[in-house]
Amino acid sequence: PPPPPPPPPGPPSPAWPPLSGTAPLLIVYGTFGARDDTLNRQFVGIPGVTTAFCESYGIDGAPTYAVGGSLPCWNINASTLTLELAISALSRVPFITVDELRPDKTCRDDCTTIVKGLIDRGLEHRIAFYFSYSPSNPNWADRSGIITACGSGACRLAFETYPSVVTTTQPPLVTVALQGFRDSIAKFGNGNAAAIPTWGLAPSEWNNVSHNLAAADAWMQAARTVDPDWHGCALYGAPDVGPTSAYTLPQAVASLAASVARYYAVK
Repeated sequence: PPPPPPPPPGPPSPAWPPLSGTAPLLIVYGTFGARDDTLNRQFVGIPGVTTAFCESYGIDGAPTYAVGGSLPCWNINASTLTLELAISALSRVPFITVDELRPDKTCRDDCTTIVKGLIDRGLEHRIAFYFSYSPSNPNWADRSGIITACGSGACRLAFETYPSVVTTTQPPLVTVALQGFRDSIAKFGNGNAAAIPTWGLAPSEWNNVSHNLAAADAWMQAARTVDPDWHGCALYGAPDVGPTSAYTLPQAVASLAASVARYYAVK
């Protein structure tokens, strides 16, 4: 008889730090300043927080970026994701994100089946799914399976909060918006235990939003208050700020990094 097929790739190298469903995690989608180590390093080394810089995955694999003790990470388009692709990616990087799940877009294979396949191979906790969502249209029933899987600790759920929802320096308004996210997630199991709120505004767009750095800080503060189970957050990196911005990219990065440390560092 023909020889048996080779076993699938095993878990990532032990050199990568262990992750759990509740470990404080900061995901940076892309990088700041086009891989500027001086800028990106400010998000690394926050006590108790694991930082992953996620860049787009190409057909032949994408270059990876890590600085200091951060994790290299690939972002994979949901419409291309299969179990085989997820296993292959996680044999080369310690963490992947999937962008993005919404009513008209899902994984190429069944998302929940992919997560179960990763669990069988000891690769749970190493994947996060981005969800596009608005509290005014809380239709997540079509994704209840993956939310339940995330709630069991197998994966992370990064829900995207866009400027029109939370860009305000008024904490009561931010709190009400985030409570809407929390309550909608709670309808489908324990998903909040693995949820990561995502600040869906890149620095290059901030010049169009007033008081944006104060709004980001208010958003993080409200997130920590609304649900202490949200162990981490996600941000969007950008090569620069917009041409009419009132501040420089280094100023924006310093402010954001200070906010992350203020609200997510393990004391």
